[in-house]
Amino acid sequence: MKSLLITAVLALGLLGASPAPGAIVHMRDFTFDPETITIRAGQSVEWINDDAVMHSATADDTSWDSGEIDGGRTWSRVFEKPGTYAYYCDDHTYMKATVVVK
Repeated sequence: MKSLLITAVLALGLLGASPAPGAIVHMRDFTFDPETITIRAGQSVEWINDDAVMHSATADDTSWDSGEIDGGRTWSRVFEKPGTYAYYCDDHTYMKATVVVK
């Protein structure tokens, strides 16, 4: 009975599971890797900080911002609307990249 309840909860999405990432971006060696990614509207991007220092993923127009992501931590965002989203690291402004949403 317990497994049936768990299955029902998962099927209904009641645990708040986030969508599978459309893309993963690594923050390593003070770069975003890959520098440009393409996803579909409604998908998410997950940023993984592989460096020992904090980084951020901050939209050029400041419409979204991850805040400080510690080394070894992740952050994700769902992109609902098609467009080209340029972003950078607030702590290391030479780190720049782009998300293209189709």
